[in-house]
Amino acid sequence: MQEKLLISPKQKEELFHTELVKHGVPFYKAAKVANILVSAPSDETLTEEEIQLAKDACREWLKQRKRLDLVLRTVETVNLNRNKRSS
Repeated sequence: MQEKLLISPKQKEELFHTELVKHGVPFYKAAKVANILVSAPSDETLTEEEIQLAKDACREWLKQRKRLDLVLRTVETVNLNRNKRSS
């Protein structure tokens, strides 16, 4: 059975912030967006500026995440090919 891990809003905010920064979103922008993601009950309560800020940060995160995935797949392929040749 799968259990849900319950974390506090503060922990969620820290997690979002860490992930955004880890993938290239500037520190202070990531902090604002993490706060928005955790504290806004719905999109309707956000200002246009907050929505745009969150979208921009998420786009930056996604772009860098895809880049990292590509690099990791490339490294894995190179390692597999290297291992095949050495066998």
